[in-house]
Amino acid sequence: MHIKTASAKPTDWMARTHRPPDRRRTFVLLLIELLAASCLVANAAAANQEEDPNRSSITVSLGSQSESLEELFRRIESQTGYRVFFSRSKISLETRVTLTEGRITLDELLVLISEQAEVEFVVQNDRILVTPAVIDQSTDTASVDPVLELEPVTIMGNAVDPVGIIPQRPSSTLFGMERTVLETPRSVSLVEGEMIDRYSIRTIDQFIAVSPGTMTDNFFGVPGSMDIRGSSGDTFFRGFRRVENRGNFVTPITATSRVEIVRGPPTPLHGPGKVGGFLNFIPKTARSDSSRYLTKPTGSVTLTAGTYDVKLAEVELGGPLGESGRGGYYLYGQWEDSGSFYRRVDYTNELVQAAFNFDLSDVWRIEFGGMLQQTELPENEGWNRITQDLIDHGTYVTGHPTQVIADVNGNGRLDDAENISALRLDNFIFSPVPTFTPRPSTAFTPTGTTILSRRDVLTDTQSINNSENQTGYFDLIGTYSPNLEFKLQAFYDRMDLRAYNTTGFNALREPEAFEARVSLRHGFATDIGLSGTNIVGASYRTYDALTQGTTATNYTGFDRRDLSVGPTTQDRFGDAFLGERAYFNDDINGREETGLFLMTDLSLGGGFNLTGGVRFDSYNVDLTENSDTKVALGGGFAVVTEKGQRFSDSDDAVSYSASLSREWAMGDAWTVVPYFTYAESTALEVNQSGAFDVTQVAGGRWLADSDIIEGGVKAIGMEGRLYFAVAGYEQNRTRFDAQSLVDIGLNARGLEIEARYAPNEAWAFTFASTWQKTEETPGGLGVLQLLPPELFGLTPAETYGGRYRSLTARVGVGPTFESPGQPDAVLSLYGSHNRPLGAGTLSLTLGGTYAKEVTSGPLNYVTLPDYLLVTSSAFYTLDSWRFGVSVRNLFDERYFRTQAVFGDGLVMPGEGRTVEFSIGYSW
Repeated sequence: MHIKTASAKPTDWMARTHRPPDRRRTFVLLLIELLAASCLVANAAAANQEEDPNRSSITVSLGSQSESLEELFRRIESQTGYRVFFSRSKISLETRVTLTEGRITLDELLVLISEQAEVEFVVQNDRILVTPAVIDQSTDTASVDPVLELEPVTIMGNAVDPVGIIPQRPSSTLFGMERTVLETPRSVSLVEGEMIDRYSIRTIDQFIAVSPGTMTDNFFGVPGSMDIRGSSGDTFFRGFRRVENRGNFVTPITATSRVEIVRGPPTPLHGPGKVGGFLNFIPKTARSDSSRYLTKPTGSVTLTAGTYDVKLAEVELGGPLGESGRGGYYLYGQWEDSGSFYRRVDYTNELVQAAFNFDLSDVWRIEFGGMLQQTELPENEGWNRITQDLIDHGTYVTGHPTQVIADVNGNGRLDDAENISALRLDNFIFSPVPTFTPRPSTAFTPTGTTILSRRDVLTDTQSINNSENQTGYFDLIGTYSPNLEFKLQAFYDRMDLRAYNTTGFNALREPEAFEARVSLRHGFATDIGLSGTNIVGASYRTYDALTQGTTATNYTGFDRRDLSVGPTTQDRFGDAFLGERAYFNDDINGREETGLFLMTDLSLGGGFNLTGGVRFDSYNVDLTENSDTKVALGGGFAVVTEKGQRFSDSDDAVSYSASLSREWAMGDAWTVVPYFTYAESTALEVNQSGAFDVTQVAGGRWLADSDIIEGGVKAIGMEGRLYFAVAGYEQNRTRFDAQSLVDIGLNARGLEIEARYAPNEAWAFTFASTWQKTEETPGGLGVLQLLPPELFGLTPAETYGGRYRSLTARVGVGPTFESPGQPDAVLSLYGSHNRPLGAGTLSLTLGGTYAKEVTSGPLNYVTLPDYLLVTSSAFYTLDSWRFGVSVRNLFDERYFRTQAVFGDGLVMPGEGRTVEFSIGYSW
């Protein structure tokens, strides 16, 4: 590994917010080269490829002597990779076909279905179009365009499962090849949009209701990324990694068509990633894929209102482009201007999604679109002055700082000059080593106690967390047959964040990511029974980030503010955006990532399947420090920086994974798939901007290894009505702590169970449970923590005027401790019921999530009690209208969540009962 430093002239602000010209040129040139190379490969393949010579070797396993068209279509989709399109108004799914148990070729099966069900099939690339048989033999069937016959087109679904809980949908975003959840040798939860509505899931922390291992800590009130298996996970958009989102902006769950929650590292196709997991966000506009077959526009309008001044409007519109039926569009818009359960926390969100799909020919198609999002809300740090009495009974210590700091300029805030000249309330105030001698600056005057409302939290109307996000994608896809497909994909994501918290924190973050990916998927079959799919490809990614912050010069004396009173001049600190504070961090980060990957999925015979992949990545990183001379400390490593100094480094890494599974077809009742997975990954360790701290680049500490071993069993039975999965795992990974500037080793072990049951069209049930233990081993002197006064022989009168803090190793914690906020056990059970009511249908959902008690931080000072959260919803559908009501925390349970940072000094009270009403119309 090579490290070099070089002086660099300071550049102006505008120059620092844009990609250097050489990188942009490199990116464009690479795209052109990839496009040219891909066309050569594709044309060469086309020249040697008949319509589909391998289709005759594709087989389907039949499990009974008679099946409905619905069951057969589902089998075809899940076992062959083809997608089945048909019109429900013209095709009777209940029609049954007499079969012979065993395996049959796809062509033979289509002939058999055609003869008995009076339907016809047209196979186009990876699609099978189903139309009623033409009775008039004089009609020239070749002249009938089956696409135009599909009005409206409906992608294959399970009519017995109206909630969409059984994960039958094939997905290509996880492995690059069409695989159902049952066939995927990883722990995966698929959450459809209908489940999101019925379970009233609005933010990423509420996925614990349907997915094991997703208990998420509060990150200053901004639900950005999900915690998976005890550590922060990544967020993907249609299979591409977004910019880092730990507490930056709200991930818009209500704007998703579905989400795929993957536990474990990303596949080699997606790029290097740490074990833990990721959420793959599929936008509402994913429906454009089927809109290109419609003959008229379709859409919907939904209005939602609720308690605490919730106001939300959503509009969807999709339809065909052109008269050929080969192009389609889908648009989605969302506007929200809402209050919150918490006082002084208002939320606005404006979001637009657009997607366009075109079939350029029988082989080539393009997909492109994007999402724009703008959000505004203040950060929410929860409760301060934490004691066990406060958690158990709500008893809060009131009072104010003893010593008053003069607001000389009268702006209502304590600026740098006013604060530093008076009491030096800097750097979180006070590292109490080796003794805990009280300081005058921390003196506090108690005035008594009160019962604190859960709605009163550490936030302010002057605080902001405002972000603008732009996301775009372009896919060029050539499908010569189900066994040969080429993709050239480009992805762009950018965030512009301004954060200011009056307790003493500022941040400006402008990360920007470009990624190009080219891949070739080829399926094959041999005479000896070996068949499979290979994917080979390359990717190129650039990531640039401007990061400015006041982190190391915070005056964050969280306990100075009396939550029963609210913000005052004595606990409001200056705003760097207004020139009242000085930035400590002012960095320009940039990196280039070039990767090669190979994935294979082999059917070995006897039901055995081997899935594996390897990825090679080469990195070049650089960082320019534009703040004044400083000493940066991290994990025992120190570096002195000067304004304009540049640091650079480079390295290579290899990641790989391998999974072995076997599919057992147990008669016509069950399909059982046990699997075993092992993976090692080397990935980037980044901060909240997705960038590096100067100590990481200068010290060569920006790459970290991780590994996982996982085994499990999945099963679908009872004619596709019951899905069950159990997985056990142990994983090791490293994460970078941006507050303490240290690397933290994490070891996690656990058992996850997921079950989904749809016995008939009237009922549906889901169950998810997590049994886990996650431990942390920080490097250096440990993790920065706020110190509870009583734990170290101090009193509130000696500390609440500021706050004592220290690293965990200095106060006797460690070297290894259990991760705070991650309960040993979490269980969720939900049930849904549909029934006719008048001329419409009534849908009811009721369920709850239980979480075991947990400590709030590594000092084990406060125990957060166990709790049971109950959610219910009711929807009534009448023709094109839908009326709904949902209630979260139905019984107003009093519960708490751990603060992801400073968990021993801050705790987030959970939301009380909230009610939402909605009305929607579709056409």
